Amino acid sequence: MMKQIRQNTTWLLTLLVLLASAITAEAQPYWHIVRPKSDGQKLYSFTALSSYGEDVVAAALVLDKTDPLDRSDILILHSTDAGISWIEQDPGLPAEQGMGGKFIKALQIIDAQNIVAAGDSGLIIRSSDGGRTWIDQSLKIHWPILSIHFSDPLTGIVLDQGLTNVYTTSDGGKQWDSASLPATGHFPRYGHSYGHGMFRVLTYFNGGILYTTRDNWKSRDSSLLYSPPSDSLINIYGCAFGSGDTLVAYGENWNPISPVLALTRSTDGGNHWSPITLVDSLVYSPSSISPLERNTVYMGGGSQLNCIGVSNDHGTTWRIDTIALDTTLPLYAIAPIEVTASGQALAICSYGLLRLEQGSARVESFDRVARSTHIYPNPTIGRIVITSVEPLRSVRLFDVIGRESLRDALDEHGQATLDLTSLPRGIYSVMLDHNGAMVPVGKVAVVAK
Repeated sequence: MMKQIRQNTTWLLTLLVLLASAITAEAQPYWHIVRPKSDGQKLYSFTALSSYGEDVVAAALVLDKTDPLDRSDILILHSTDAGISWIEQDPGLPAEQGMGGKFIKALQIIDAQNIVAAGDSGLIIRSSDGGRTWIDQSLKIHWPILSIHFSDPLTGIVLDQGLTNVYTTSDGGKQWDSASLPATGHFPRYGHSYGHGMFRVLTYFNGGILYTTRDNWKSRDSSLLYSPPSDSLINIYGCAFGSGDTLVAYGENWNPISPVLALTRSTDGGNHWSPITLVDSLVYSPSSISPLERNTVYMGGGSQLNCIGVSNDHGTTWRIDTIALDTTLPLYAIAPIEVTASGQALAICSYGLLRLEQGSARVESFDRVARSTHIYPNPTIGRIVITSVEPLRSVRLFDVIGRESLRDALDEHGQATLDLTSLPRGIYSVMLDHNGAMVPVGKVAVVAK
């Protein structure tokens, strides 16, 4: 009996901490859709993003709705002004039937002239003139390529979806040399080239392993990122490789209660790792981290609606923020995220290409709505009352994996009473319609009766 009381008390305290963090949140950034997924004639599915200086490139699978053969093409979109304007560049790949054909999974703009992209069935294409013309440098493999990275125009590394394969080049991709990692059941996921024969590879699955070589894989060192408890499964999904020996790896800890964010940092090349704890990490699922060299670093992903990870100290400490987006639809994920040399952030979401707009009056408007909306009682065992300065607005509740759980509307006085007795115990995000955009206004905790 006492054990059950302690468990319930611990769970309730966690909910209160989460609710407090939501109430004290600062004004949120405003993401603007600069290239929507559809322009009326073409449907764009954006798959990869990269930046160098103020140049940004994005890969997309594009379906022309007027094509009677229903074919899709791979296009590269290129911006030279940090995402304000874009041009389309055709790498000359053959069209595929529908939207289920080959597509670009990894993309890097190495410098202003050199761009490399990789994808299904060993596909590698490269441009040496800023995307105007492309050559094929594909590997003769059937696996899709998951990661590609160059430290300079000549030196790079590629990882495919196989269990142990690593490929490196020292001549700009004209020739690829293969090496093998130990068959540990951990799968290669991200590779990074440092030049002069030094490479690192992160493998994912339980705990994650980081491999380092300084002699082009003639020898290697390895380190385990996590030692998972017996009742948990820690999947490391990826790693941000900073300059020198700074790394931040991310994934999820699948414990017996609920998956939570697994985030760990090393400043000595992976010899020692320090886990990073976030109070509200149980509502976030990461899938990318922007470059650690920037002061502000973003962690993309998210199974909780309108969430983004933010660090203002090169990835040392983090917080989970809600974000404002100029669409009436809820946002389930935002990744990957890139940051240009001037600090301009860009990202991909299911609605298209996003650009972070700083100092927007719209942000202040969103913040005003969020701070003037009140939810009580909170936590609740049943009914809640929502009051706001925005009358006759739609109200929606979403669970921690982004499913809409309840929908209602404020009356002419800006008030609504919601019956939550049918909802399972847990934390729900409350979203309010404001001039066509869904604004996060808080969280409500439903506790057991």
